[in-house]
Amino acid sequence: MIEFLILSFESVIKFLSKKNKTMTREMRKSFKDSLRALKVDIHFANTL
Repeated sequence: MIEFLILSFESVIKFLSKKNKTMTREMRKSFKDSLRALKVDIHFANTL
């Protein structure tokens, strides 16, 4: 029974680790997109 709990716990940890990596990747992409948009806005403001 304890072996099953340990294996289950390891599975949960692996799942959360993968989910965390995916969330970090998405946040990084979103941040880069925001920086690109800001750069475009600044460029536009400089042309006024």
